[in-house]
Amino acid sequence: MRKFFALIISTFVFIQCFSQFTVSYLEVANKFYQKEDYISAIHYFEKYLSPYSEEFKNSFNPYSVSVKQREIKESDNAFILDALYKTADSYRKLSIHDKAATFYKEVLKKKATKYPLAKFYCATELKFLGQYEEAKTLFENFVSEYKKNDRLKQDAQKELASINLIKAEMSKKDNKYFVAKPLILEYKDTGAHYGPIFLDDQSILLNSTRANYDLTKGVYQNRVFNAKIRNEFISNYLPVLALTQSETDHQGASSLSEDGKELYLTRWNYTNGKKYSSIYISRKTNIGWSEPEPVYELNDPASNTQQPFVTKVNGKKTIFFASDRKGGMGGYDLYVVALTDSNKFDKIINLGKNINTEFDEVAPYYNALSKSLVFSNNGRIGMGGFDLFGTEYPETNNVISNLGYPINSIKDDVYFNSRSKTKDITKDCWVSSDRFSQCCLQAIHILNTKPDYEIVGRVLNCDNKGSIENVDIYLTDSTGNTKKYSTTSNADGYYKFKVDQFEPFTVYFKLKNFISKSTFIKVPKGDEFVIKNDDICLIPLVEKKSFVLDRIYFDYKKADLKSESQLQLDSLVAILKENPTMEIEINAHTDSIGSDKYNLDLSDARAKSVLNYLLQKGIAKKRLRSKGYGESMPLEPNSMPDGNDNPAGRARNRRCAFTILKM
Repeated sequence: MRKFFALIISTFVFIQCFSQFTVSYLEVANKFYQKEDYISAIHYFEKYLSPYSEEFKNSFNPYSVSVKQREIKESDNAFILDALYKTADSYRKLSIHDKAATFYKEVLKKKATKYPLAKFYCATELKFLGQYEEAKTLFENFVSEYKKNDRLKQDAQKELASINLIKAEMSKKDNKYFVAKPLILEYKDTGAHYGPIFLDDQSILLNSTRANYDLTKGVYQNRVFNAKIRNEFISNYLPVLALTQSETDHQGASSLSEDGKELYLTRWNYTNGKKYSSIYISRKTNIGWSEPEPVYELNDPASNTQQPFVTKVNGKKTIFFASDRKGGMGGYDLYVVALTDSNKFDKIINLGKNINTEFDEVAPYYNALSKSLVFSNNGRIGMGGFDLFGTEYPETNNVISNLGYPINSIKDDVYFNSRSKTKDITKDCWVSSDRFSQCCLQAIHILNTKPDYEIVGRVLNCDNKGSIENVDIYLTDSTGNTKKYSTTSNADGYYKFKVDQFEPFTVYFKLKNFISKSTFIKVPKGDEFVIKNDDICLIPLVEKKSFVLDRIYFDYKKADLKSESQLQLDSLVAILKENPTMEIEINAHTDSIGSDKYNLDLSDARAKSVLNYLLQKGIAKKRLRSKGYGESMPLEPNSMPDGNDNPAGRARNRRCAFTILKM
């Protein structure tokens, strides 16, 4: 009996100890959570949760013997639910998405109303894991259930648009041509390795948090390293000692001037948890790089200034950079400043609301060949956290385009650098992304192996069907406003364009003493890379020859030109401007309906209307004549041999034309 009571007492003591341990784990976990030490918080939350559920049987168990599930009281549910939610939240803030999603799902199983954001955060983590359909369902449920019309609801709606974008981007037919290869280090290394700057084909500068024990005593401090590179493999990976920095400063190279003599860097540190960053410059000397100096003209002591990119815009030295200085749109904005010929700074200009948003615009890059400005943003509809976007620059009404997959991913994609020799900047580029890493940015080489398109065709003389050489041929966008590519026809009349990016093109053919012509080319279907254009014939301009002007329209029985006639008349204006010595007669004709005098007067008035239009377009009056011929010069009979009406013939006879009087 005494042994029995001893057993009861020892069991009671064990249970009390167990209860004390669990309470202690929860208290400690909450203290770490409040201090934002999420790694420690997770450790103790999982200790606390381990006895309660089979879901956590692989988590840390503080007891050497098996702990059975004890009866859960109603009061315990609140503690367990709170621990589950905070564990999920801790994993989310550490970007450990699979664990975060697992714990959020446990919270959602409880169907508690205390944590309305659990559905939103769980959907976010599932999106990061590529589980788009499940994420989409949770976002839709959140939007319908969440009663406030605040930023969180807007974010959920934006996430739904983001998922649609991701699905569209991931299903593009051209994705098969892209190859993404992460940087390969000479030996295994931890930390970030991002933002490569190519000094030449074999050597780069690379920003890295690699621990260098001689310099940093094992601290992961951002420094600039020099390395040899072959494809994606880097070796001789050593810090640039000349780019000195203190033990508390971080430093990263951002851009190299066109002549290779100026290296622009960002230097930053943290004071009381707040970041302070400024732009520095180092100059190339006979013995290496000079000690970095602050660029006072760019920096603002009351704000952060970072990520400079030096380039030439329209032949003028220009620096883009990011800053959260006062007066911006919100967060980090992009700014630009031009330098004078004497290397003095002009006025710093915010790139404006078409580019900048209330969110962060960072890491600018400019490609002079394609006139493309690329930057990273975390607030527009994108695939992940930070996405890369592009726009033409300089433009007043910037159209901002997401660079899409695989330039972007569902993670963060920040720094961009193109080594493409064409206007397609994605043909050969480097992106810094954490898509292959759980913690840090990593330089990724992206190649587009899609073959170039070839547009081929031939130009002939409409009169004798012979080939024409030296015809100027150029492709524009579909509106005809922006010239994209140009070439000339060879001795056999053949021409060929190589096009790296296909779009609907307008093709223009122009040669002196010939009437210019244009055609339209649609985007080919499937993997068709050689597009054969139909033969094009150009009409030679010859003295005393008459040329019918199609698509010239007048109101019924009137001489007033209709607006539909403008396109055809503008082509005649172009012919006259291309041939400044040419003199012409505008002549108008009618069919046989009506009296001779009526038709003669009407045709004369219509010819004068065309002449007046040409005068308004700047053609000198001395180069123009006009005359109406009425029904006197039919091209076809107005009636059939049996006396019946010939509508088709009369339609051809109602025309405007021009005759070349002098070349």
